[in-house]
Amino acid sequence: MNSRSQAPRQPSRRRTRRTSRWAVLAGILSVLAGVGLMFFIASLAGSGDIDLNLGDEIFEVGKAERLSNAIAKDGPILIPDASPNRTRDIFLQHLGTDPERGWLVFAARANGAPRECHLQWDGTAEDFVDPCTHDRFPADGKGLTGYIVKVREAKLYVDLRLPEAGTTGDGSSTTSPTDRQP
Repeated sequence: MNSRSQAPRQPSRRRTRRTSRWAVLAGILSVLAGVGLMFFIASLAGSGDIDLNLGDEIFEVGKAERLSNAIAKDGPILIPDASPNRTRDIFLQHLGTDPERGWLVFAARANGAPRECHLQWDGTAEDFVDPCTHDRFPADGKGLTGYIVKVREAKLYVDLRLPEAGTTGDGSSTTSPTDRQP
């Protein structure tokens, strides 16, 4: 037996340089491929061949009966905007006892107010209070931008594509709660 231990062989400088060059080249090629893929997707999206959805404009909120019970117990439900621009926080409100009717969805803050001024529900007075201006809004959201809400097969759907017909650009509403029921 050989009592001397052998030192591991060191790779040659030539092999190390070659490996480094391949690693750099592979990195550059992967970056170029990623950029190319992004341009390809952008060109397809611009041509109308594919539809990029970063957030649903019509979404299912949940079961109408469960939601109406929760609102009756705890008050309107604040639904934060999950889209990248985060500009459409909304309140889900239910008035009445029939879980199929009486649904309202409206902006969670007054028109032009910053996001930190989203309305607060005052359960005692049963209205909304703007924490920044102390303005008050009724339980039906009159004076706020409203959105379409529908009940289908006992599930609640909200359509955020456009403010509801009857709302104006200044955030005031020209509809009554009964007009806005599905």
